[in-house]
Amino acid sequence: MATNFPTSLDAYSNPAPTDDVSIVVHSTQHANHNDSIEAIEAKLGITNSADTASIDYLLKSTSSVSPGHKHAATEIADGSVSNAEFQYLGSVTSDIQTQLNAKASSAGALTQFVGNGNWKVWYSDGSGDVTELALGASGTFLKSNGTTSAPTFATPTASVSIGDTITSATEGSILFAGVSGVLAQDNTNLFWNNTTNSLGISDTTPFAKFSVSTSSPTRIGSIIRAFTTNSAGAQPDSISGLQLWLKADAIVGLSDGDLVATWEDSSSNNNDATQSTGGLKPVYKTNQVNGKAVVRFDNSDDAMATPLSISAVPFTIFAVYRTNDVTVRNARAVAGSNNWLLGPYGGVYLFFNGASVNNSTALGYNQTKIHVATQATGDAEGFLNGTSTGTNANNNAPGTIGLGAYTHGQPLSGDIMEVIIYDSSLSDADRISVEQYLATKYGVVIPSSTAQTSNLQEWRASDDAPVVIIDANGQLGVNTASPLARLHVDNGLTYLRSSDNTAATNILSAYAANLTQGIGIGYGEVRALGSDQQIIISSTGSGNVRIVAGSSGDIVGIGSLGINNFPTAYGDFPASTTSRASFRIRDGTAPSSPNDGDIWQDGTHIYCRIGGATKQLD
Repeated sequence: MATNFPTSLDAYSNPAPTDDVSIVVHSTQHANHNDSIEAIEAKLGITNSADTASIDYLLKSTSSVSPGHKHAATEIADGSVSNAEFQYLGSVTSDIQTQLNAKASSAGALTQFVGNGNWKVWYSDGSGDVTELALGASGTFLKSNGTTSAPTFATPTASVSIGDTITSATEGSILFAGVSGVLAQDNTNLFWNNTTNSLGISDTTPFAKFSVSTSSPTRIGSIIRAFTTNSAGAQPDSISGLQLWLKADAIVGLSDGDLVATWEDSSSNNNDATQSTGGLKPVYKTNQVNGKAVVRFDNSDDAMATPLSISAVPFTIFAVYRTNDVTVRNARAVAGSNNWLLGPYGGVYLFFNGASVNNSTALGYNQTKIHVATQATGDAEGFLNGTSTGTNANNNAPGTIGLGAYTHGQPLSGDIMEVIIYDSSLSDADRISVEQYLATKYGVVIPSSTAQTSNLQEWRASDDAPVVIIDANGQLGVNTASPLARLHVDNGLTYLRSSDNTAATNILSAYAANLTQGIGIGYGEVRALGSDQQIIISSTGSGNVRIVAGSSGDIVGIGSLGINNFPTAYGDFPASTTSRASFRIRDGTAPSSPNDGDIWQDGTHIYCRIGGATKQLD
């Protein structure tokens, strides 16, 4: 190759355009070409030249460099390479990588890679590749997923584990969610003693397993309600044969306390119950039974009549009612003109169709009852809250249907919520379905319901013996786990102590539902409460023992004088009958020191002491 080639590409000159190339001899052309190639080699440093001005030296084997974007490693490291230029760098030699790593560790270095204006996160995988991680939503945090998976942004979740320490919590505090869900504590009012395992409410030194303390007139205690779940049942108009459907919650146009002149029939048969006489109209009352309205009948003469007449069997009648008078009296909820009734009659819930169909269920004050009468030929049966009350074979039909004191003048003294009548003896399935509808609507427990049977509260001794029990019906038992009445004290005495020894009725006052009549027990006496009231001591069995106080309080009747028949003498005895005498003196002996007025008999004669002398009366 020619030795006179230029040593620099910059010194090489192309032939002038005016040169006549054709006149250049072949040897001269060859020399010029070789001269150009060696000049390019010198400039590029193809042979890994140590010439610091060569491009090979400057880029150190970098590849995929865009034309015009050629920078030394020092320029890359100090950030003078723009992002647009940097993207053309592919694989980087170890020298440049070392400088990149050093630069990346210094403050503000990422701006050399990602530019300004946006927050970004980059991570390197196991092979050393750097990847951008998309930022999560506001409030998320960077979560490691171990050594084999990329990190992610995750939503923080509150988590407190057993053994964790909450530095701001006070010993004994029970943590709870406060306003807006903020974790809070109030150990003044809610305190746990972990040494004695005791819980205190407004008590930081609970003396029992559960201790409640207050210095203000705040109600203390707990509210425990029994549960009842009824099947929904069927709407009455979904069962064929519906003749009458009176429901108090369907009455429109009346306000609480208004008189009811017309109670519209919801069956579409227009069998409305009506009353045109003002003094005989019942009263419309809202929000009375399970939030539902009622029609209230007084204990005097309120009555309503319907045009519906049932002259023969079969039929089924439902009545939902309650009484506010539990004295032994005759009352009717649904009345038929043929002396037929459903209602609180004679102290029980009675179905009467010429003969009684009733059970022994005593009347309950303001207790809602679903009373049903179903009659087919030779087959009549009554039901009270889903339970059969008995049967008979009478075929007596009601006649014209009315409510309250209709036709027989025996007022209800209570509320009627609903009356439903069909012209057939419903199957058990249909009857139960209507009962379930009514039970759900008015909050009544029936056998087909799912109801609480376990006790609401129990206090027991260390040997598990019952001390105080409150059952699912709200009955209180003392020393018994199965109370039989509202208050049942078993195997022990009951003490009621007065604050002094003078008041006549300050030990116990027991009133009837009307809160005006009752009995009072005081120091040395038992007194009737209310004006002109009787005190009757009577057997619930076959016996009949009565002591009846007179209106003046100092006369007494002994024996069966009858209800509201007051004694008129200091000693008043009932009239004799063919089966018994008014008064009897048993055989005995003469008193050793008789007083005037004494009477006795010795089995042979009757004697009386009069004026200091003993007289024989027979």
